[in-house]
Amino acid sequence: MIKRIVQLKLHFLAKRILRKYKPQIVGITGSIGKSSAKQAVAAVLSEQLSVRAAAKNYNNEFGVPFTVIGVDSPGKNPFKWIAVFGRACSLLLSRHAYPQVLVLEMGIDRPGDMDNLLDMAKPHVAVLTGVGISHLQYFASEQHLFDEKTKIFKFLKSGDIAVINADDKNFEQAKAKAGRTGAGIISYGAGAHANLRIAEYKTEKSAEGYWGTSVRMHYQGNESTIFLPDVLGYPHASAAAAGVAVGLAFDIKFAEAVAALHKYEAQPGRMQLKHGKGGSAVIDDTYNAAPDSMSAALVEMQNFPASKKIAILGDMLELGNSEKSGHEMIADKISDAKIDACILVGQCMKAAQQGLQQLGYTKAQWVADSNAAALLARQYDQADTAILVKGSRGIKMEKVVHALV
Repeated sequence: MIKRIVQLKLHFLAKRILRKYKPQIVGITGSIGKSSAKQAVAAVLSEQLSVRAAAKNYNNEFGVPFTVIGVDSPGKNPFKWIAVFGRACSLLLSRHAYPQVLVLEMGIDRPGDMDNLLDMAKPHVAVLTGVGISHLQYFASEQHLFDEKTKIFKFLKSGDIAVINADDKNFEQAKAKAGRTGAGIISYGAGAHANLRIAEYKTEKSAEGYWGTSVRMHYQGNESTIFLPDVLGYPHASAAAAGVAVGLAFDIKFAEAVAALHKYEAQPGRMQLKHGKGGSAVIDDTYNAAPDSMSAALVEMQNFPASKKIAILGDMLELGNSEKSGHEMIADKISDAKIDACILVGQCMKAAQQGLQQLGYTKAQWVADSNAAALLARQYDQADTAILVKGSRGIKMEKVVHALV
C-alpha cells in the first residue's frame, strides 16, 4: 500500500514537472536493445543539446520519475526519499535549469504499464527497437506484448517522429500503427528498405590494439563510418543506428550524428569485450537474456576472430509459456554457431541440453548455478579463445565474468 502511494506521488510530481519545463521527450521501448539505444541517442543528441538520459535501468513507474526529477533511486533510505520529494517540489516551486531533451527508457512487465508511463510522459520521438519473446510472463501472446509496446506511438502527432527497427519481424505492422498517428517515420536496419541502412559492421582491432566494432552507415546517398571500442556485434551497430536516426529527427546532420557516437559507452553486461586473465577475449552479455538476444550473441561468436569459441549460457527467465520452446531453440543456435564447448547453467537450460543431445552435440556440460559455472570456466581462459557469458539477471552470470577477468 505504501509503495503504491509513493508511486502515485512520484507520478503526479513528474507529470507536473514535465508540464512546467516542456522538454522534448525521446521514449524508447522494445524487447531488446533499449539501454544500448538510449546510450547511443544520448551520445548523439548531447553534442548539440542539453540532454538527460535515464540512468541504469530506470525504465518503470519509479525509474521514469527518477529521471524526470534528476535523482538516483533512494533505495530504502528514508532521508534520501525526503531529498527526492524535496527536489521535485523545488523544481515545481522555483525555476531551475532543466535539460532540453529527456531520453527515457519505457519498459513494461504487465498489461497497462505503457498507459501508465504515457500518462506521465508523452514522447515527441518514439523509438521501437523490436519486439520478441521476452517478458511474456504476464502476456497471453507475443502479439499481446507487441500491442502493449506499440502504444508508445499512441500520442504522436504531426511533426513528431517514430523511429522503428526495420530488421524486426513486426516492422510493417509497427510502421502502419505509427503511420496512423500522422507522425513522420525513420526506419533503421540492415535491409535495403531501411531509411538509415547499416551497410556493414565488423569486429576489428583499432590502431591502439583494442577490439571493437566498426559500423558503416548509409543515408540518402551519404556514407559514414564509426568505430565503437570495447563492444561486439550487431546489437551495438543497431543501437548506433537508432541513435543516428533520432539525431536526424532532431535535424542533426547525418555525418555529425555518426561522428558523435565516439562518446557511445555500453552499459555493463551488454556485449562488452573484456580481457581474460589468461589471455582470452571475454564477451560480457550478462545483463539479461531472451531467445532473440541469445541467438544474436551466438551469431557474433560464430564470426569472432578466435580459434576456439566457448559459450557459457544461463537460463532465460520470464518467458511464460515459451520457456521450454525458447530454450530448445537455443540448442539449434549453439550447434549452428560451431561452439567448441558449452556450459549450460540453470534448470531451464536442461531443455537446451536435451536438444543438443538430440543433435549429436557432445561438448555441452550442465551445471546448476553460476558458482559452478565460474569454476569450470577458468579452464578455457587462454589466448586465441573467445568466451561468451550470457543469461538472465536472476542467474547472476556476472559471477562467471568476475572469475575470468
